[in-house]
Amino acid sequence: MQYLYETHCHTDESSRCGKVRGAEAAKMYKDAGYSGIVVTDHFNSYTFDKAGLTRWEDMIEHHMAGYFAAKEMEDDSFAVMYGLELRFEKENDNDYLVYGVDEAYLRAHPFLCYMESYEAFRESGAADELIVFQAHPFRNRMQIVRPDDLDGIEVFNGNERHDSRCEIAFQWAKKYHLPMLSGSDFHQPQDLARGGIVTDRQIHTMAEFMSVLREKRYSLKCSYDFPSKEIP
Repeated sequence: MQYLYETHCHTDESSRCGKVRGAEAAKMYKDAGYSGIVVTDHFNSYTFDKAGLTRWEDMIEHHMAGYFAAKEMEDDSFAVMYGLELRFEKENDNDYLVYGVDEAYLRAHPFLCYMESYEAFRESGAADELIVFQAHPFRNRMQIVRPDDLDGIEVFNGNERHDSRCEIAFQWAKKYHLPMLSGSDFHQPQDLARGGIVTDRQIHTMAEFMSVLREKRYSLKCSYDFPSKEIP
């Protein structure tokens, strides 16, 4: 049996650009035949500053609101997991999909997104066994990251409002033997079910999701004919 999971999903509660509430997003994916989603709302200083938040505890609560709303739709056949789309705005506009973070981790790493650089985060994140994929690395304003400093890259991004140059990302991943990821980058209803990963293992927890990524036990779902449908 095959199971389909969304790796890159935003909610109205926590991402300024999200247009669908967390519970509704989860229901939409469940109805579309997915077995789960990872809620990866934007985690950056811009989001929190625009929301007028200065206390770390309030930033955590704000960011997890969409995830907790989506979590209400979880059942034995549909998993809702927590992740980040992290940006270090003091450095550049790069975005990173981070898996393995939870509320306890955030409380132990105050003002995480205010760090000076990705490099500083990567050192501690690797020690904590987080998984980090650079999201849409070939969009405008993105900067190349050394392949050795990533666990992989998002080679397919389903957001049609941006040119993610997916074909270039795919060729880059092949050249440097980087694990590949596909995500819908869901913000609006029309983004539904455009990407994700397919695996023969049913996933219930983030730990299981990370194991599937580490073992490369998955293939990529893409919403149009694209070479990254190959198994990573």
